[in-house]
Amino acid sequence: MSISTQNSPESDGSTVTESNLIAVVEELQSRVATLESENDGLKDRVSTLESERDELQARAERLASENERLESRLEDVTEDVSEADSLAQRNSRKIAEDRGRISELEERVDELESVVMSPDDDTMTTPVDDFGDDFTRIEEINVISEYEDIEDEMGASTKRAVAMFRNWNEWSNTVPKGRVKRTADNLRQLLEAELDERIESKQVMRACRKLQELSDGKILLGEHKRHGKQLLQPKKYDFASLTESSS
Repeated sequence: MSISTQNSPESDGSTVTESNLIAVVEELQSRVATLESENDGLKDRVSTLESERDELQARAERLASENERLESRLEDVTEDVSEADSLAQRNSRKIAEDRGRISELEERVDELESVVMSPDDDTMTTPVDDFGDDFTRIEEINVISEYEDIEDEMGASTKRAVAMFRNWNEWSNTVPKGRVKRTADNLRQLLEAELDERIESKQVMRACRKLQELSDGKILLGEHKRHGKQLLQPKKYDFASLTESSS
């Protein structure tokens, strides 16, 4: 359809208005196309975000399930630890009680033990016929034990005293007054290694007193004001059965 604008006083205005409308329509169409394109991009973005959300939700569910499993495992382990700790405490109490009984029995044996073995016993097979006056009781026992198995006949403290005497020159140190061994200077550990047994500190003390008794006082148990309990062999005393060794 053609619209004529000739001989019309408003022809110029009408032409301008139509042209403007066409431009507006084209601009709107362009904007619509742009918005549709942006909308398609937003839809793609929404789709991507939804996929990420679903993946995160699935991951969160897996983590929640794993967390529940770990919490259940933690409860089981905690219960096991509690039971093991309770058992360990009961065992520790039993061990302490048993050691206390052993210590009491050893003390009773020490009290009842007057002579471990007499050198002129008819059952002796040791080639040592006469120890002589120079030998102390600890030396006699030490020599006899080299030829006969008499450990079962010894009390615990006597056995430990003999072990200390046998290793005296090696375990003790030379001092101006003679030879000395501090009880705090790994004496318990030395005895444990020598006899392959667990020994309490009070058992070491009983063994030291037994060594003093069986050595006829040639090795004395005393207390130093700085170093504490110690065994001392005065310089004026020596043992016929022990050879000197430097330390």
